[in-house]
Amino acid sequence: MKHFFSIIIIFGSSLIWSQDYENYIGAGNTNGVIVTSSSAEDNNEAIKVIDGSGLDATKMEAARFLSQAGWGGDLTAVQDVIDLGFEGWLDDQYNKPVSSYYDQLNDIWDEIYNIRLSAGEEPEEIDGPYAFHFNYAWYEVLMTKEDELRQRMAYALSQILVTSLNSNLIDYLETVPRYYDLIMSHALGNYEDLLLDVSLNIAMGSYLSHLNNPKEDLENNVHPDENYAREIMQLFSIGLYELNQDGSLKVVNGEYVPTYGQEDIREFAKVFTGLGIAKNIKNPYGHKDIYFGKSLWTSNVTVPMIMYDEMHEQGEKSLLRGQVVPAGQSGMEDIEDAIDNLFNHPNVGPFIAFRIIQRLVKSNPSPEYIARVAAVFNDNGKGQRGDLGAMIKAILLDSE
Repeated sequence: MKHFFSIIIIFGSSLIWSQDYENYIGAGNTNGVIVTSSSAEDNNEAIKVIDGSGLDATKMEAARFLSQAGWGGDLTAVQDVIDLGFEGWLDDQYNKPVSSYYDQLNDIWDEIYNIRLSAGEEPEEIDGPYAFHFNYAWYEVLMTKEDELRQRMAYALSQILVTSLNSNLIDYLETVPRYYDLIMSHALGNYEDLLLDVSLNIAMGSYLSHLNNPKEDLENNVHPDENYAREIMQLFSIGLYELNQDGSLKVVNGEYVPTYGQEDIREFAKVFTGLGIAKNIKNPYGHKDIYFGKSLWTSNVTVPMIMYDEMHEQGEKSLLRGQVVPAGQSGMEDIEDAIDNLFNHPNVGPFIAFRIIQRLVKSNPSPEYIARVAAVFNDNGKGQRGDLGAMIKAILLDSE
């Protein structure tokens, strides 16, 4: 993708503001104004930014659309939007190959490694990749790959379903591009599938501490970790208070209505027990066994966690809105039921719609805008709930 940058320097013969505003720059007034530009290709005279002759509404609308649906673009990209139409451009984006940040990171590191090796460094002296190499990979994908809509949606979702290298993940860099690739794979898919895979991801399990989360052991004063149970409700799905479809807070007897309480957190914490490391990497320490409680060291951090049912809290769990997980299920069945319970909560549509609108279009969407997008999240027109591809189309094609 090519980007065109222009520096405009404006010299005015007079910049005296008067009450009748007869002498000002812009709006077609070029009296005494000289404009120079760092670049003037073909017919792009700099004076056009002042006299209005360079304004092309169709191109401006297409450029604005690209700044919301992707990362902007040059005149060729703008023309593509004009030729395809907004909806046609979106449909075309759905079929673009999915980029991989993990693969891009490995390509960049291989190049760096070989350059340093050829410069005479010894293999054992070359450490990496590091966090800044992931930044290289992120920008390389952003600037060169075609699946811009998916990238933009993944970026928005990564600000909601948050993990961070400012944690112990900094020592296990591979977790981050794998996590980002997970979000990319679901960015135009279904939100319930995304929630489930995020819950099983090692980066998230380590960051929000449900990796190696044990069942209750009262004799040793061990209780299930409540961190992920709280965050998946508060940040990833339903928020703190019940919402109307337009995102406004429900009020009963003059009070906001909490979506969950401390006892609900405890019940969900029981659900997210028993998840642990699935696989080791080849290592010189002879570590071959996997077991519940194993740390990230010498573990394969690129694959999802697995369930150790013997460490999963057994028995019934009371979920939201009266749903009960029956006793006798496997740990994964419990997790799938809990994700389904949250996903089908009426808050999820407006909660997620509001946050994605903020990250793509505007910080203060109207209640009507939120309600329209939430309606598409609730039903994409084909009886399907949680269709992110349909939701992003509703956001970007909305009149607001």
